[in-house]
Amino acid sequence: MTDHFEHNIDDHEDPAASSTSLVGFIGAVLLVVTMLGVTALYYNVKATQVDKEVVQVDIDEPRKARTRQEQRLTAPARWEERDDGGEVTRELVIPLERAMKIVVEEYGAAEVSSTASASGDMP
Repeated sequence: MTDHFEHNIDDHEDPAASSTSLVGFIGAVLLVVTMLGVTALYYNVKATQVDKEVVQVDIDEPRKARTRQEQRLTAPARWEERDDGGEVTRELVIPLERAMKIVVEEYGAAEVSSTASASGDMP
C-alpha cells in the first residue's frame, strides 16, 4: 500500500546552492556593517559625553556651589516652603551659628552637669 502523500508532486530538487550561499553571504555582510555602525555610534556618543563632562567643565562651579552653601548657612532666619511629595510644609531656617548656640544652651548645660556629676567634679 503506497499511500504516501507528497505536498509538491514532482519536486525532488534541493534548493540551489548558489542562491543559498548568496543570501547567507549578504546576511553576514549586513550583520558586520550593522555591528560596525553601532560600534561607531557608541564611541561617538561616548567621546561627546567625555568632552561635555570632563573637558568643558566650568572650573568655577565648585567654588560657586560652596559660596551658595555658605550663604545659605549664614543667611538670616527665614521661612522656607518645601514640597514633600505633594505636601507643602513650611520650615524655619536659622543660621548655623545660631542653631549651635541654641543646642548648647538647651542641651549643653545638662550634658556638662551630668558629665561633672559622673566624674565627681561638682561641689
